[in-house]
Amino acid sequence: MKKAVACFSVVLSVLLTGCASLPELTKEQDQMVTEYAAGLLLKYDAENHSRLVDTTAFMEEYNTALTAYEDAKNRYFDALREEEEKRIREMEAQKEANSQSTIIDLEEEGTSGEAADAPVVNYNASIAEYLGLSGISIEYGGMDLLDNYPEETDEFYMSMEATKGKKLLVVYFNVSNNSGSDMEVDIMHKKASFRFLINGELNVKKLETLLDDDLSTFEGTLSSGKNVRCVLVTEIPEDISVNSLNMTMKLDGMNAATKTLK
Repeated sequence: MKKAVACFSVVLSVLLTGCASLPELTKEQDQMVTEYAAGLLLKYDAENHSRLVDTTAFMEEYNTALTAYEDAKNRYFDALREEEEKRIREMEAQKEANSQSTIIDLEEEGTSGEAADAPVVNYNASIAEYLGLSGISIEYGGMDLLDNYPEETDEFYMSMEATKGKKLLVVYFNVSNNSGSDMEVDIMHKKASFRFLINGELNVKKLETLLDDDLSTFEGTLSSGKNVRCVLVTEIPEDISVNSLNMTMKLDGMNAATKTLK
């Protein structure tokens, strides 16, 4: 580039001195013309590029890092979306199972509201005694008619929602260790079935749930004197008021037993 500027200055000098008709330039004017010409050469020189900083390698690393970040972000949000879709599918499946289990087949159950295939004896039996739990008491603790259970829950905690036109009948039980030592309580492996007779007319089955406090799947250690609250949940038409409530329990190989709760 320096050679090009020098050559241009020499040519310009020769031209200026070789033409007698041109006015004589002062030293300052000659310098201005030279600088102007050099600027034109720099402007149109295709090879004149800055070589102070080569950013090619930096831009390649930046684009690689940006692509990796975008991929990681997309995988993260895809995983969140899949987890949420899975949770929704599980809730819908549970809701459908609950809806199906509340259908009352009068031909199977009979009009009396008691299971047709098992004679019911031992009225007002102790729940814990019937389940073979020594040192443990299980007492009725009230009931609620709800649209959702639990009413307030964490987003990822299993909950239940009543189907349209119905209410969840949530029946509470207090499970207590009345002994002087810790007790292992296992109701889950007894595979007991529970039904509810409402107002002496409506007979419904306890719903299968994934609730942590479901009485039928309770399994754990109770410290001496400790009390925990468990529930059994069913579903009834929303226009029904519960004035009386009986519960029927059934273990394999045993006659059913009924407990008046309300």
